[in-house]
Parts: sequence; C-alpha cells; structure tokens
Amino acid sequence: DLHTHTVHSDGRRRITEMAAAATSAGLDFIVSTDHNTNSANRAWAATKNDGLEVIAGEEVTTRHGHWLAIALPPGCWIDWRYAPRDGVFATYAERVRADGGLVVAAHPSVPLPGCAWEFGYRDVDAMEVWNGQWNVDDELSLRIWHQLLRQGRRITAVGGSDSHASSQPVGRPQTVVYSQGLSKPDLVDGLRRGRCYLAESS
Repeated sequence: DLHTHTVHSDGRRRITEMAAAATSAGLDFIVSTDHNTNSANRAWAATKNDGLEVIAGEEVTTRHGHWLAIALPPGCWIDWRYAPRDGVFATYAERVRADGGLVVAAHPSVPLPGCAWEFGYRDVDAMEVWNGQWNVDDELSLRIWHQLLRQGRRITAVGGSDSHASSQPVGRPQTVVYSQGLSKPDLVDGLRRGRCYLAESS
C-alpha cells in the first residue's frame, strides 16, 4: 500500500495499529505518507515490524495538488508551500529522485479544493490511478494515464488505499511489485521500471 496515514497527520490509527492492519491485509510493504510531516517516519524507524517493510515517505500536500515522495532518507522532509507559478516543483522532485526515491502524483482528479493536480506530469515518475474505493475520479485518472501513454510518456500507474480510518481498509487497493527482494531499493527499482500492477486486495 503506497498511500497510508496515521495519527501523525490526519489518520486515526497509531503506528502499531497501521502495522497490524497492513499485516492482516496480507501486505509485504507499505509506504508511510502522512501529510507534510516526517514524524511518522521517525516513529516507524524506532518500531520493530516483523515481516512488514515500511518505506519512509510523505504526502506533500500543496494547495495545488498532492504528491507522494516515496523512499525518503531518514529525517527528510519536503516543503509544500508553493504553487505551479513558482516553478520549484521540479527542484523538489529532483531532490527526491537524487536521494533514490520516487515522485507520484496522488489522486490527481479529485475535485476538491487543493487536491486536483496542477503541476503537470513532466516531473513525476508515477501517478496514482486508483485511490481508495474505485469511483469516477479514478476513471478520469485512468483516462489521463492512458492518454499520457498514447503520447509516448511512459509513466507508472500505482494505487493506494489512502487509508485514514478503519472504514478505509488498508491494502484496498494495492500495488503489486515485481522486485528482486523486499528491500527499499529493490521495491523502488521495480516501481520505477513499471514492473507492477494494481489489485483490489491480496
């Protein structure tokens, strides 16, 4: 599950509860993506999670769209205070990639203030075409992804639960990755190469 939230931002689950939910869902790994903070990543690093790989991340929540910074170094934090007109998104995206991470446009078609993706797709590695329960927003994201492919822009399609509470099951949907192992570099490499597919559940 590439998109999860805990009490470190606006989620309801504590770290241990998120780990239990992920294990119960049959997941091998999750990405910690609390909004505009790295405090959950520090908490995960101090927790033993037998059989569950937890990758540090952040949902960078701007007022012009949200993006997932996946596989951040320990203690890393990505700023969210900018707009497309500021011309700095590419710099932050490159910083994440330089550190071995991925840049994912999150729920790009959600029609809520601040959620719709306005930064374009030139500087992203992947886009979330399935976010939580499938609905018309995901249909539109899927069409955008398909259009990008037809234009020759190979971009990885991913999905995540965006789970904030027990009413949003962890691992529904999930991204299945073909990788050489369960280490962070292996998983990121599989995602970067597009060696993945989306599933509703395990």
